Amino acid sequence: MKHHDVAKRIIENVGGADNIQNVWHCMTRLRFKLKNYELVNHEALMKEQAVVGTNHKNEQLQIVIGTNVNEYYETVASLLGMNTEDTSTESNEPTERKGIISTFMVLNNS
Repeated sequence: MKHHDVAKRIIENVGGADNIQNVWHCMTRLRFKLKNYELVNHEALMKEQAVVGTNHKNEQLQIVIGTNVNEYYETVASLLGMNTEDTSTESNEPTERKGIISTFMVLNNS
């Protein structure tokens, strides 16, 4: 239940479900593509014990959770009615949004 309550508050503090275009995760972060980044309440997000930090980079909101991020991702995705079968960043992250380092890392690992 802990993850459920935190996930609900995360959704509320990123501007609500209607503000979320996509959500995915990497090893430690929930990553959101939002319609309006001005609706994000960073202060409220930082009050969550599960949240280590927030960052707005490459047109995405990154919420640092830690290595148990998948548990929060699955709960957020469930609350949003999203399919959680493929949770990898590479498959869900818009390719045109990747920075040069990310692009190099993906090409290098192919």
